[in-house]
Amino acid sequence: MGNYKVIFRDDWSGDSSLLKWEPGCPAMVTVVQVVRNVDTSEAYLQIKIENLSADILNSISGIAHVDYADGSRGYVPFSELDLDLPQCEQGALKATALPRGDVESVFIKLLQIDSQQGKWHSTGEPAEAPEREPLSMIEKAMAERDRQLKELHADSRIAGGKAQFHQGWWVCACGCINVERESCHRCKCHKDLLSDLQDEESLCKSADIRSQNIYDRADSIIASGESVENLKKARELFKGISGWKDAEERAKECSEKLAVLEPKSAKKRKLLLCLATAAAVLLVFFLTAGRPMAIKAITGLQKEIRYREAFSLYEGGNYRKAYAEFKLIRSYSEASEMEAKAANALAEDYAKEGDTDQAIEWFKNADNETGAHEVEYGYVKKHYDSSDSKTKEYLDELVDVGYRDATELYSDLYKLDVRILVNSDENDTETSLTEIGSKSMGDTYVHVFVDGGDRSQEEVDIRVFEEYAWGIDGEVTNNYSETQPANYVKGFKRGWNLIRLWNQSSVIYDHRITLIEPVTGETLATTEFRTPYN
Repeated sequence: MGNYKVIFRDDWSGDSSLLKWEPGCPAMVTVVQVVRNVDTSEAYLQIKIENLSADILNSISGIAHVDYADGSRGYVPFSELDLDLPQCEQGALKATALPRGDVESVFIKLLQIDSQQGKWHSTGEPAEAPEREPLSMIEKAMAERDRQLKELHADSRIAGGKAQFHQGWWVCACGCINVERESCHRCKCHKDLLSDLQDEESLCKSADIRSQNIYDRADSIIASGESVENLKKARELFKGISGWKDAEERAKECSEKLAVLEPKSAKKRKLLLCLATAAAVLLVFFLTAGRPMAIKAITGLQKEIRYREAFSLYEGGNYRKAYAEFKLIRSYSEASEMEAKAANALAEDYAKEGDTDQAIEWFKNADNETGAHEVEYGYVKKHYDSSDSKTKEYLDELVDVGYRDATELYSDLYKLDVRILVNSDENDTETSLTEIGSKSMGDTYVHVFVDGGDRSQEEVDIRVFEEYAWGIDGEVTNNYSETQPANYVKGFKRGWNLIRLWNQSSVIYDHRITLIEPVTGETLATTEFRTPYN
């Protein structure tokens, strides 16, 4: 291998970068460098590009404007016919030989790109790539935008940025350029959502509706009874919308009422405990002769008092404390049923407030799997985004229990494009053979193309089911059902992958490989082929 030295490099990192982008082009040049062999002075041009589109880029061509040390300029065409660059990926083109080694600088212009959906041709000149623009709106609209982004678990890079929309392409709020895409290839945010989150009037209206809903909820809680727990809940809700109507004054009213009620509540609990203690002492005094019976009576009385106090907490809306108290006396009377009711009521409160994690946890504490699944399903429908890890987590569970149309939702959201072909060339991703006739043809290579799936993960998990049959002199002696298949889950990168045959004995004759979606069990691709038997 020769000894090479980098004599020129451009990668967008400096102010004097020569890298440009033609608006609407589905690819962007991210790195250009020239390397020179220090022994022979041979020079090579190396280019790396990024796919900005929602399509697979099959081939690319362009021209390099090369400036040399003596002030002259040369034009070097380059192309790659078998690029097959998946969406959202970067890839390096094959090195192009340069006629001279005294290179000063290089400027790249892409001329044509072929994709599965069609061709792109250059119609103008490359220009400076558009930069991320800050978003400016009134404070109320910005606060509502930030709240919605947080609720959606959106990428933090979106905050403060403005999406820029053009014909056929757009710049995300995170600063990433996207061509003919509905969602950003970096942060995965949908462009329609970004457009909505830049509508100042709509955001202000949404903030008002939310504030009014919270105000009404606080009113409703107080109307159901001015218990200590209800007043505390209402006060916190009013505090959260302090600038809305008279919410600040209403919060103060709640505090004033709590200042009166809380000491009474504490006094009541203290009185109950004193009564319990007094009753216990009297029972011991009068029933000393029947000590075991006395102990049992005391214990029962203490549990009854504790049950009543827990029930009072439940009726007052203090479900968390009620749950804890009922749990301690679970075996007494109807305490176990009340424990589940308290957990269920707390879960419903969390669900109304939009706290999905807590709602699911408490529905499960109440052994209410249906309630938990309904919350998960609601989250999935609201956050139907292949880059949302929670959506993936909840859908996995819903598919596992067969909940509603979870399997169909999963298949649509994480739809996979999977292809498989077999040949005797490690680098051939076009030829598909059904038979490797002899050992002289070379080893067997199984090529798998993958795209789509869970975008929050770098790799896509796929189950590989490899079956085989024995053969002697070209005759199958043991069919698929009589041999032990290989069955495993493998992580595939988006683009072309190679998988190794687990069974490569010289007597194996027939092979069948099936690729399966591991969650839904859907067959993604299958192939059958024959290999040499001698």
